[in-house]
Amino acid sequence: MWIILMDLINGPLEQSEMGTSDVPISEQISEYPSMMPIPFRLLDGDDNVYFMGIISKDDDPFDPLDLLGRAYGCTSIETYDHGTEEWIPT
Repeated sequence: MWIILMDLINGPLEQSEMGTSDVPISEQISEYPSMMPIPFRLLDGDDNVYFMGIISKDDDPFDPLDLLGRAYGCTSIETYDHGTEEWIPT
């Protein structure tokens, strides 16, 4: 399971492939820490971030890129490492 929390192309309240939300990201993430503990972001070839979201440990980390990101020109996905506090290319 994964969900897009920020759509940086259409704006924070615009509908994206995964729906809409006007709830702050911090609140959304706090609702799903056990189900989807891994933050991710989708980037284009110039390293511009298009989308940010969260994903479960059991999912293929490339699903958001394959199922959503490529339609918007995204070419890579990074996951957030809580231990190092760095974005890691997947």
